[in-house]
Amino acid sequence: MKLQMSKFRQDDIQAYLQAHFHSMIADLSELVSFPSIYNSNGFEGAPFGKDIKDALEWLLNLADTWGMQTKNYDGYAGEITIGFGDDMIGILCHIDVVSEGNGWDTSPFQVTIKSEKLYGRGVCDNKGPLISTLYAMRFLKDHNLIPAGVSIRMIIGTDEEEGWRSINHYLDSTEKLPDFSIVPDANFPLINSEKGLLDFDLKDNSPINQAAPLQLIAFNGGNGRNIVPDEANCVLKCESPIKYLEMLKNQNQLNDQQLAYQIEKNCLKIQATGKSAHAMTPEKGKNAIDILINGLNLFGKDFSHEEFVQKYMRFIADDINGKKTSINSCDSISGELTLNIGKVLFDPESHQILLNANVRHPVTITGTREQVFTEMSAAGFLYEEIDYLPPLYFEQDDPFIKKLMGVYQSCTEDTITAPLSIGGATFARAMKNAVCFGPLFPGEEELAHEANESLSLESFRKMTDIYIQALITLMDGGIF
Repeated sequence: MKLQMSKFRQDDIQAYLQAHFHSMIADLSELVSFPSIYNSNGFEGAPFGKDIKDALEWLLNLADTWGMQTKNYDGYAGEITIGFGDDMIGILCHIDVVSEGNGWDTSPFQVTIKSEKLYGRGVCDNKGPLISTLYAMRFLKDHNLIPAGVSIRMIIGTDEEEGWRSINHYLDSTEKLPDFSIVPDANFPLINSEKGLLDFDLKDNSPINQAAPLQLIAFNGGNGRNIVPDEANCVLKCESPIKYLEMLKNQNQLNDQQLAYQIEKNCLKIQATGKSAHAMTPEKGKNAIDILINGLNLFGKDFSHEEFVQKYMRFIADDINGKKTSINSCDSISGELTLNIGKVLFDPESHQILLNANVRHPVTITGTREQVFTEMSAAGFLYEEIDYLPPLYFEQDDPFIKKLMGVYQSCTEDTITAPLSIGGATFARAMKNAVCFGPLFPGEEELAHEANESLSLESFRKMTDIYIQALITLMDGGIF
């Protein structure tokens, strides 16, 4: 059975969107209200915490009410299917979000509409696109547009922002995977390359001067290795906190409001304020850990962890491309390697410092994992690899790519914008023939992982139109 798009004119899709747009916003608002942030204190049926469990169950119940087939994979992942054919198109989404962070002008877990935009954590990454593609599926089901031999399956991960255990559990548990998949988790027109992603920890083993007049007793900052940290704090025990505060003042470290302080008894508390950003674009943020360590560097040998500070300043500070450790690289397809120190942890018993780090390397560059290990070890850090995802790359003349590009160009009349390369790691890497397709349009500001994450109402409507037409084209396009 071949579908004829002429039978379902643009007017038909627009009438559907007009009738359902308020429901789309209401459902997105409900989904955003779940603070579905990764929680390591999981339990049976909720491996990543109750909030993620509740969000996933709400979504599957919504699809149930629409007569779709649903399945919950032990709280790790969800599945929503329409149609019963063996030829399967996939839609890969995730329901988890990063921490809200600081700097919001609205409540992050309550959708606010202002200036023709939806504001809230997850409206762009990835709850808005999830609702958009789910309504695209609903359109196809309600209009009986699923051929007998085809099915469409949405797969919902629950820890995409953290460790991908959800999608790995799904891959180990499911009996069938889609033949081709779209991943609405990046940009239009589509993403044909994603950088390699390396997560690792750096543990400092430098000698600690326990006789120094400034003793570090607390140090923390950041919300995750995939976010540029917007806040970092430390507590220094000393007999003369005012003396060291004056050192900061004399070096103008407090004048730009990046550092704040508080004196309590014999302790000096210092807080650094930066700007959050996605780790794939660290140049858009200001790393609060860098800011704080730059301040601590002023204390020299008076500081108990002076050797760590010197090491950090020499090999890491203010370097988002890994040039100080010679791990930097670049190619014409995907650009420069990026480095982000996303989180710092302090062990009060051993007094050692741990850094959670992330590197994203160009798609044509090999050997980055080994090079990062070698250079960070040579710099004096104890190195532990946490995870690695190899790069992803599609040629622009790939038939699957050409079909999606054709839909985007037909819907937008944009024939100029070429496929893009990103530093993000999306579920497109999880299975064969998967590619990121939307949701951000050319020229729209990327605010995923940042304060005031937003999605324009027009984009929410337009992307749903594109997803409907893309699914029809893929079902009818001879890709199987």
